[in-house]
Amino acid sequence: MQNSSLDFHKQTPAGYIRLGSVSGVFGFRGEAKFFLYNRKTDLFGRWLTVYPWRNKQVSDPIEISLRKGAGKKVVGKMKVSGVLLSTEADVRSWMDTELLLKEQDLPALDADEFYHHQLLGLQVEDQEGNHVGTLIEITQGVVDVFTVRLLNSKDVIYVPFTKEHVLDTNLERMIIRTYQE
Repeated sequence: MQNSSLDFHKQTPAGYIRLGSVSGVFGFRGEAKFFLYNRKTDLFGRWLTVYPWRNKQVSDPIEISLRKGAGKKVVGKMKVSGVLLSTEADVRSWMDTELLLKEQDLPALDADEFYHHQLLGLQVEDQEGNHVGTLIEITQGVVDVFTVRLLNSKDVIYVPFTKEHVLDTNLERMIIRTYQE
C-alpha cells in the first residue's frame, strides 16, 4: 500500500517521490525483488530512471525494469552505469536502498486526475466556503479515504473519495460536503 501521508512526503527530497526500495534477490540471475509504495502503478514493463537514496543522500541515477511476480511480488532487473546486474551479490549490495523517481518523470495524467503527492497538504473547504482543515493522508482501498486534520485542532475527519462526499478537487483546494460535528 502506498504510504501517502503529508509527513512521509515532507521527508522526501524536493522534486522526487518515493517509488519503493530494493527488498531482496530473486532467483540466481541477478534479478531483484522490489517493494513498491504503489503496486497499482503503470510503470511496469519499461526501463525507468530512478535515484538511489541512502543515508539521506540522493545518488547518481540507475535504471530498473519492473514486472509483476507471483502473488504480490514485484521483481525486475537493474542497470548501474549502463551495466545489467547479473549476480545475486550485485543485487544484494543494493538491498534496502530507497528508490526515488523525479516528479517530472511521472506519466502525464488526465485533467481530472492527480497524484497523491499533489493532493497532500491541500486546504479543504466545505460547500459553503468555510475552511475545514488540511488533507494529511490518503488511504487506498476499494474507495480511497482522505484524512483531514481539522482547522486549529489535532482532531481529524475521514472523507471517502466519492462524488457524494468530495464535490470538487483541484491543485489549490478540495471542497467536501458540509462537515457536521
